Amino acid sequence: MHRAAFCLLLVVGISASVCAAGSFVVLENTSSPDGRYAFAWAAPEKYKIDWAALNRGEMTALPNSDDFFDAVINYLVDVKDGKILATFRGAQAWQLPDGSHGNHRDLEVAWSPNGVFAVAIYSLKWQYASFQGFRITPAGVATVEIGKPLETAWRQHLSNTAGQRYKQRADSLAISFGELKAMETEGSFAVHAQAEIPKSASQDDAFEEKLVFTLEPKTEAQLSLEIRDMAKSSRPKVLANRAPEHRNFNQRRCPRFASVGM
Repeated sequence: MHRAAFCLLLVVGISASVCAAGSFVVLENTSSPDGRYAFAWAAPEKYKIDWAALNRGEMTALPNSDDFFDAVINYLVDVKDGKILATFRGAQAWQLPDGSHGNHRDLEVAWSPNGVFAVAIYSLKWQYASFQGFRITPAGVATVEIGKPLETAWRQHLSNTAGQRYKQRADSLAISFGELKAMETEGSFAVHAQAEIPKSASQDDAFEEKLVFTLEPKTEAQLSLEIRDMAKSSRPKVLANRAPEHRNFNQRRCPRFASVGM
């Protein structure tokens, strides 16, 4: 078994709580263990959405504008206090009371056991679009980019371990991440990484690996990413009693909506 260890640190500042005009709708299967925090979608005020009516299941509350869903923004929110805490940059997942949702707009979320750390992946049809980490503190929310540094480190790993098979296909590969799992160590997570040439049926055109990373607080206002391990046959120990929370549009319960005025 070939094992390679990587350590990459990124540090970013904190985002204080902000208030936004209008309301938000909580996305199902994204809430923290205690239910206080979750991920939600909202839209710019110019669209004049009747959030209360939408919460009652009235589809007429939505605007007729063709570009409405392209303007959706995802946030980390405090459900209890009705506050938007941080923006999930580049993410546009949404769902409506009638069960409709964005086509190939998938959101997967996992929380640490104490609900302090969260990681979220927003994916399109073939690849991820945004992958971000969050740490909730009394001062606000510290965030860190996960996707690009994790992809860069993994591509380097593939170049070293798969050689020409990877190098000949590198520019054609679509990268996706999924199957997020919180590990027993607070702030540590495992994720399944896949690189493939879209629509190819050849096994030579696909690569996959289990990756492990940790969100490390450097100060109250700073969060860093440490990429721990890349090993094809590794099976990190995950929490036995808590499945990772994720957005699955194909197996949906009745959506839980929260309309909160700001």
